[in-house]
Amino acid sequence: MEEYLELWFAFFACIILTAFYILYALIVIPSGGHPFGHFIGIIGFALMLATETIYTLRKRIRWLNWLGPLRLWLSFHIFTGIVGPFLVFLHSAFLVGGLAGFAMLMTGAVVLSGFAGRYIYTAVPRTRAGVELSRDELAARANALQRELDAWAAQKPGLLDTIQSRVAATPLNPNDWLGLFARAWTDRAYNQRVHAALRGLEKSERARFGELEKLLRRHHQLERQIASLTLVHRLMGVWRLVHVPLGATLFTAAFIHVFAALWFKGLRW
Repeated sequence: MEEYLELWFAFFACIILTAFYILYALIVIPSGGHPFGHFIGIIGFALMLATETIYTLRKRIRWLNWLGPLRLWLSFHIFTGIVGPFLVFLHSAFLVGGLAGFAMLMTGAVVLSGFAGRYIYTAVPRTRAGVELSRDELAARANALQRELDAWAAQKPGLLDTIQSRVAATPLNPNDWLGLFARAWTDRAYNQRVHAALRGLEKSERARFGELEKLLRRHHQLERQIASLTLVHRLMGVWRLVHVPLGATLFTAAFIHVFAALWFKGLRW
């Protein structure tokens, strides 16, 4: 739940904004040229600018570390990257012709690209502060968990072999990019098999099964992260090659749209 907290905040913010927009639509005919339409367009565009600048500055300028952990600013980046485009979409009043329509199309492409990037990003193991863990650090954690599992095996000879034979996890493929994107489902399926295997043990053997279940889940996750680490970095590089030009195209179109609106129509308050 904590991993998706910013998505939930953004979701609820969009629901609240939708409720306000419905009230606005009941009073007047929605239009990007209406004062309220201008207002939400300006706020949305400002949030989109914040999305593209603040997190990047925090990540690249070291003396800004005092502003808080990188993970917090990534959450802010994701939140504004959803709410900002949503406000711009409401500003358009669902009219998507001409340059404004192209800007909206690019906004949708950037948002979808952002969701894909976030999913790839979360495959990179990090500390709670958002610092990426190295392969050696992951291996050390996996070895520590393996020692704990070995201690269980020493207490209950054959127990782990019995459980692992019931779980029958699929061998990890370091180049399985499809499996990387489907990891939420495969991890869930693995966890369900572990739980079912542990529930099938005798009651005397299930005395501390919750602790063993957590160890097996975490060990499997670490093994997957280590196996896919190179692939994740490669996919992140490809994603940046797509996402950055999309963002540049979007803001070029958006700035032209804003300039044209101010030049030819002005702000009618």
